[in-house]
Amino acid sequence: RVFFIIGAFFASVCISIRPYFIFAALSIGVWISFRSYLFENEKYKKKLKKIIIISSSWIFTIGFFIALINFLPYLITNNLEIFISTIKINSVEYVSNPFQT
Repeated sequence: RVFFIIGAFFASVCISIRPYFIFAALSIGVWISFRSYLFENEKYKKKLKKIIIISSSWIFTIGFFIALINFLPYLITNNLEIFISTIKINSVEYVSNPFQT
């Protein structure tokens, strides 16, 4: 359980630095849970339920840490207005489509 949380924390740090690692980090947790329960001698529904629970908790934990790592510095320094304005600036499309009329 401790390694799960530590792994999710480091995966979220990795995603915060390089966002294109999100697919790799999320798929690692799904693959590990799938691999560990694939070779057990249990019924299929029990296996599938365990895989879904572990994979969704992995994804939720990484999402929580990503939000915490990226939002907490703005909250601590009381710069929430800057955080919101940065999100608004990043949501604007910079390159116009030349095919639009």
